[in-house]
Amino acid sequence: MINIKKTCPSGTIGDYLARELAAHGVRQVFGYPGAAVIPLMESIDENPNLTWITTRNEANAALAASACAKLTGSVSVCVATSGPGATNLITGLADAQADRAPLVAITGMIQTWRQGRFDFQDLDAARLLGQLSSYSVQCSHPQELPAILRECLGRSQQERCLTHIALPVDLQKFEIPSDYQDFFQNGQRQETDLAPLCSKAAQRAVEEIGRAKNLVIAVGPWAREAGSAIEQLAEKLQVPILTAFNAKAVIRDNHPNRLGVLGIFGAPGVEVSRDILSEAELVLAFGLSDLAPFVTGHDGAQKRKLIQCEPTPATVTHSFHRQATLVGDLQQIADHLGASLKDSPDGGTLLHRAKELTAQFRKRWNPEQCVEEDPAHIHPVQVLGALSPFVAEEAIVALDIGDNAIWASQFLDLNGRQKLLVSENMGAMGFCLPACIAAGLAEPGTPVVGITGDGGIQMSIGELATAVQHKIPFVLLIFSNHVLGRIQAQESHPFQVHLHNPDWVALARAYGADGAVLDGSTSPEEVFKKAFQSRDTPFLIDVRLNPKTQAPVGSWNDGFCPLHYA
Repeated sequence: MINIKKTCPSGTIGDYLARELAAHGVRQVFGYPGAAVIPLMESIDENPNLTWITTRNEANAALAASACAKLTGSVSVCVATSGPGATNLITGLADAQADRAPLVAITGMIQTWRQGRFDFQDLDAARLLGQLSSYSVQCSHPQELPAILRECLGRSQQERCLTHIALPVDLQKFEIPSDYQDFFQNGQRQETDLAPLCSKAAQRAVEEIGRAKNLVIAVGPWAREAGSAIEQLAEKLQVPILTAFNAKAVIRDNHPNRLGVLGIFGAPGVEVSRDILSEAELVLAFGLSDLAPFVTGHDGAQKRKLIQCEPTPATVTHSFHRQATLVGDLQQIADHLGASLKDSPDGGTLLHRAKELTAQFRKRWNPEQCVEEDPAHIHPVQVLGALSPFVAEEAIVALDIGDNAIWASQFLDLNGRQKLLVSENMGAMGFCLPACIAAGLAEPGTPVVGITGDGGIQMSIGELATAVQHKIPFVLLIFSNHVLGRIQAQESHPFQVHLHNPDWVALARAYGADGAVLDGSTSPEEVFKKAFQSRDTPFLIDVRLNPKTQAPVGSWNDGFCPLHYA
């Protein structure tokens, strides 16, 4: 149950909308002020259960809202004004839709009587954002709003998707009609109880697993609460565990059956993961938002059998053939399978091979061997090896896009039950800093660590002001090598990838935060001790890397034919 303070049922359309958002469990509203949303902003500001967060750009408001939805699993909200406010939201909204994060976007519009005449900031936002959203509609009459808002909130939560309301400014000030009613009785939203596990489907899954010679367990972000049970199941079956990128922290990195991450920005990630998966005949999937990397080849054809375990029917795939489908509490499903299956008598052959390949990979990338000769630079493997013990078991880790994330996916050891935030499918650069802000607001008091690059951070650096203004503490590592490393790695020769960077520590201090430099001449442990001290503002670490040091990332090797241009 979500208990909400009782508020007066009268007021404006804006008051009604704010009250219903709060009743649905929304706590922060990310946005940027504009004339077309002033009445709604006022209603949000006056609601005791909502906090308005002014970001420095609507794009970052949408990214923060997307990150908040990924973290909590509940509906998050962002608001923007008409015209350019709405267009600036697009990247963050696309990120939410691609990663199936429940998000409601609300955009203001100019007065109804001025629309359609190419007036100042006149834009059909419902039509524009309808290309991204599962549901996008303009509210043109006060009587429409209850049904529209109910549809947006309900669909976003149930389908884990993006919905959008375009609300003209004159309607926001309209007095509530006398027959308006709250969605939830006594201002409370009833949580949904899951149905018991289907015994017939469970028996079919047990039989398929029992027959499989080479089985791999694949884990996604929706299995966050089931990590321990899945680890125990893998131990009993003696099979390797692969995780999606955004599920890295679900399975402990030091667990003996964990093989690694598969699927990073369209590439397989670790070559070991790719090679072991190629030998698997059955994938037992728990809470995966994207099954394709695990069951198909690069040509998109399904190559492995699939047993899918999902928390709700809404996330069950209809794109791949399933041997069995189990819907319900994923921890209970893993426990049930473990109790119903026999122990592997002599250990899994595939697991033995996976451990051998993993040991070879770790030996090749040993922190003691990964040392830069130039003291002006430090190796990422050294940095992440020293960072890992400082990341608390309950911490939230946010990653950006590029080599920084590839390094972190392979060499940042998360051995607790940390939560990971990343722009998994859209790959939106600049995601990390807004995600750190969202994490600090959604779970105050929880340690937050961000890892970004000097390319991604410059797309959202202004949000440092937001973090300082709202006193949100987090540690942010900037992998600074003055180059867009992932792009350079794909070029025949380096061009248009070099970056001019500011003094990151001086910039942090100018915003009211603090920071330090980490290079080959400084002690990572001493820098991290200072960074993780208690404070109420961000701490930036300028991690100075060699631009020639590239992250190891495998490539698909089946059926890909590159394009050739004349």
